[in-house]
Amino acid sequence: MKLKNATRILAATLFAVAALMAVPARAAEEYRAEVSKDSLMQKAVTWLVSDGWFVESIDSSFGFVKAKKFENSDKLLSMTTATRTEVSVIIRPAGDNASTFVVQAYITTQALKQVFAKEGLSDDQELCRKIADGIKAQK
Repeated sequence: MKLKNATRILAATLFAVAALMAVPARAAEEYRAEVSKDSLMQKAVTWLVSDGWFVESIDSSFGFVKAKKFENSDKLLSMTTATRTEVSVIIRPAGDNASTFVVQAYITTQALKQVFAKEGLSDDQELCRKIADGIKAQK
């Protein structure tokens, strides 16, 4: 009987710890541009290419652009030797001459030559905001 109670207490404690440690995913920030969806798609692709991103895929019917950038680390003693960032820009029409869009970034790091670690969806709002501001400012 004591073993059953101890097992229940341990299970409840582990569940409580797991629930407290679970971090809810932050919703992607939505941006607005006073241009049509098609114009915003062109601006997004133009800005990403000019900023050194490799545009991997474009789907204009769905308003989707996927790009990636590979950067070597400049830290001498760091275990991380490179970072690959993949971004998705999802564009939705918000009227005839306006659009909304979100930018999501996914980070993968490379350490010790060819070992890749998937970091997951980036929580770096600064990176997403920089991309969004660059797209909005593109002429």
